[in-house]
Amino acid sequence: MTEENKLLDNPKCIVLDLGSSFVRVGISGSDNASKTFKTNSPNLHVKSSTPNTPAIQKGKHVDFEKMKTIINYSLSVTNTEKEETKKKVMVVDCLFTRLEDRERICELLFTNFGVEKVYFARQQLITKFLFQIESALVLHISNTTSVVPIYQDRVIGHAIVKQNYGAYEVTQCLVDLLTKSGNDLTQLGGDPVDIIANLQKKLSFVSLDPQSEASKKKVIKIKKKQTGTKGSTNDLVAVSATNEFFSCMEFLFDPKRYQTNKKKYLGIIEMLKKSLLKSPILCRAELIAEICLSGEFCSVKGLKERIILELKKEFRDYSIDPEINHSSVQKNNEWKAASYLAKSILKEDYWLEKNDFESKRSQVISQKFF
Repeated sequence: MTEENKLLDNPKCIVLDLGSSFVRVGISGSDNASKTFKTNSPNLHVKSSTPNTPAIQKGKHVDFEKMKTIINYSLSVTNTEKEETKKKVMVVDCLFTRLEDRERICELLFTNFGVEKVYFARQQLITKFLFQIESALVLHISNTTSVVPIYQDRVIGHAIVKQNYGAYEVTQCLVDLLTKSGNDLTQLGGDPVDIIANLQKKLSFVSLDPQSEASKKKVIKIKKKQTGTKGSTNDLVAVSATNEFFSCMEFLFDPKRYQTNKKKYLGIIEMLKKSLLKSPILCRAELIAEICLSGEFCSVKGLKERIILELKKEFRDYSIDPEINHSSVQKNNEWKAASYLAKSILKEDYWLEKNDFESKRSQVISQKFF
């Protein structure tokens, strides 16, 4: 963080974190969100009827009218000391990264809710602030996978690399591998993807030598919990695997190998390299020196070491020694980082003002946040 940024002390504003499953809202500078609620909570609706689907599903908004209700509810439950606080809203937007989406959110905030200034903070920027690092490549694996280069607290928009696969596809890969190895996953008594996802976080790992690992005969057996008892299991083996819990993680490094729809997805090493090379030359040394991991699988055993190994292969003609951090912290710490960003980092000229939006709309959004 630069000394100039450290001295900033901005007026309080509302911080609105619109997640796939939960929304958090509160005041900048606070350690905790004022309110946390599900996106399909019955409390969000003026009428008693609860919709059959939430406003957000699998990282995509499915009903913008419901988003209006969510934002209205968020602003109404925020404990503000002064009415002026509501004039500025920072949106932590892992969902609304497209230009047209941000334009619609601005329209809502400026027109419907009397907001005067808006700032869109990428989740990757929040992750970087968790580690107090000025410059880094942030690799985020969630509903989608992205690499966001951040140089001296500024996102290099044109060098962002995003792929339309994420944790769900990696889990689906594991389900397919387990099924091919002869497991009847219907005996798990629920959605196989949801159940296997929990096992995956506990048992999956990344190998430094995939070919050697594939030849090993490791057997993993998971028993189905017996219903109606505490902690006991029956004799039914639900899953028996050899190296499936290793092989599925290779999806992140070579997704084309596992895809049947022939999409030309880039692996995470290709994404990091592409983002770095699209960044200005003078920024690259600082960017490659620090890599931050966030989202699903960021703390999986072996992932950090494998990324370093693969990057050193890619840049073997150069002397690089990347430091990799991963965000396995509690959600509350992420909230603190977002709250601190809004209060002490953002300069006034970073914000999008209502007058500029009304005259330039998507053009000024692109200038400010892309």
